[in-house]
Amino acid sequence: PQPQLQPQQQQQPQSSGLPPGWERRADPRGRPYYVNHNTRTTQWELPVMPQQQQQSPQPQQALQPPPQTRVRANSTGRTSDALGPLPEGWEVRVDERGRTYYVDHNTRTTTWRRPTNDFVHERERFNQNQSDILQAQANHSNRTLNMSVESAQPSDGLGDLPSGWEKRVTPDGRSYFVYHPARHTQWEDPRTQAQSPIAQAQQLPLPPGWEIRLDPQGRQYFVDHNTRTTTFQDPRLKLLKSAIDIPQYQRQFKQKYSVLRYSYCPKINGQPFKMAVRRDNIMEDSFYYIMNIQPDESGFCNDLKHRLYITFAGEDGLDYGGLAREWFFLISHEMLNPMYCLFEYAAANNYQLEINPKSSVNPEHLQYFRFVGRVVAMAVYHEKFIDNGFTLPFYKRMLNRELSLSDLETVDPVYYKNLTWLLDNEIDELYLGMTFSADSDKFGETVEVELKEGGTDIDVTDANKQEYVELMAKFRLNRNVQEQFDAFMQGFHDLLPQEAIATFDEREMELLLIGLAEFDVKEWETHTIYRNYDKKSKQITWFWEIMEEFTNEQRARLLQFVTGSCRLPVGGFAHLQGSNGPQKFCVEKCGSTSSLPRSHTCFNRLDLPPYSSKDTMRKKLTMAIEETEGFGLE
Repeated sequence: PQPQLQPQQQQQPQSSGLPPGWERRADPRGRPYYVNHNTRTTQWELPVMPQQQQQSPQPQQALQPPPQTRVRANSTGRTSDALGPLPEGWEVRVDERGRTYYVDHNTRTTTWRRPTNDFVHERERFNQNQSDILQAQANHSNRTLNMSVESAQPSDGLGDLPSGWEKRVTPDGRSYFVYHPARHTQWEDPRTQAQSPIAQAQQLPLPPGWEIRLDPQGRQYFVDHNTRTTTFQDPRLKLLKSAIDIPQYQRQFKQKYSVLRYSYCPKINGQPFKMAVRRDNIMEDSFYYIMNIQPDESGFCNDLKHRLYITFAGEDGLDYGGLAREWFFLISHEMLNPMYCLFEYAAANNYQLEINPKSSVNPEHLQYFRFVGRVVAMAVYHEKFIDNGFTLPFYKRMLNRELSLSDLETVDPVYYKNLTWLLDNEIDELYLGMTFSADSDKFGETVEVELKEGGTDIDVTDANKQEYVELMAKFRLNRNVQEQFDAFMQGFHDLLPQEAIATFDEREMELLLIGLAEFDVKEWETHTIYRNYDKKSKQITWFWEIMEEFTNEQRARLLQFVTGSCRLPVGGFAHLQGSNGPQKFCVEKCGSTSSLPRSHTCFNRLDLPPYSSKDTMRKKLTMAIEETEGFGLE
């Protein structure tokens, strides 16, 4: 059914008896509410005249016992009534009209409802859940793609700005640049922008037979008349890469992100894409609006690329970006909820998400996966973030990259250990009774699946165990969810082509989708434990000094290097999870001074050799988090 649209409020001139600047209105259900034009706020309670505030209580707060009854002589506190004793901290009283009410001294609140132990526990649980959601939403709102904090000082040693440019600073201290001739602003410094591969490539001539054109949405694309093909990828970038020496593992996230914004995510003028959704039915309402958009002649759902304008039913508010950001948090929190059976947690102690192979319990699950793909692409296009992240193998599949045995450790460390044990030990003499098959659970029924043709008749031996391990890892990572994954990517490609994300790696995709939180180094240090080091060790002192000097991106990469994710749980560093449940960040003295730091993502542990100087430690840490891949094994 079509979701309920934002109601158009009808002003009612019933303002008699109200304070100046107040107005009484009614919502579509006939419920009266009151508008304070002085502060531009609304409330359900009837406002009182200034001279009446100390005399008459607000009618809508009749359930709150009058304050003067708290000191009446006949209101002596009792901790029990005819039904028995009250919970600890509660008291029963009687107001001036003889009505019984209850006082909770723990929270300094009152209620007409008699409290029971179940009532108290349920309220505490509800308040805790609300607190967790508010904290998660606050953390989500603070995410950013800012990779470093640039100096706001004009004397930065880079020389004068080009003609027509001006440097300014935002209220939070971040520098940006204004180009007055074109009335254009950008974060990139035009003095250093010319050094980027994009700018260098634009200075080169096009290869023979190539031409630049613009599509109806104003996006630049390239025509190769030699092969009669088109692409959004600038062919001059390949010429540039062949002419300069780029280190193999050097991460260039900022440059890749600039290419994505410039080539695939231009701002489209026109009417905004409007959605009026209900908070208590946000999943179905959003599904209705988004899946009703069909690809146009370009093959893309370009209506979803227009500026988003979100309204919540029954709420007054104008969307200047804040409501859209809140909508992305709420819809991603809802659609990625494992209760919908579309996704599930990777493991009991791993809260990253992967596709649920039993999602077909919902007959329309493929349409919902396409919907999720569209929402994820919308988050990329509109520079917003989703609430929760996927596993690293999921991001690799998005990038069309082959999965390997090492990817299994980030998903299921126990499964990975068992397979690597087979590789490290001789098994012929043990006769484990294994064949090239695996058990699969289909709605409570265990089904044997062959890993290769005739696998149930092939024993695993030392000679063929390498092939067996590779097939088992592939089986665990793929889990027969290709159909669901294809539907997800179909939705993603309804907005963005595959070329838009082809240059990213799987860790950069995680940053792109869930963003970076601001890391409190002091909190990090407070919730860190040490092995073979102590807080007064000079290496530990250097380590935290380096962490203070690191940019936010480098801190995120180190956290990702050690824990497997750049994302913190709602409770921050105090609630980091390991392979066996809660596991604090750990720094252990291990290795020679000539080796790089190692990480053990199952245990949130960093093996930090006892380097002889702070500079050496900084260089080794930087090299480890930016130019290495792989995992430690225990």
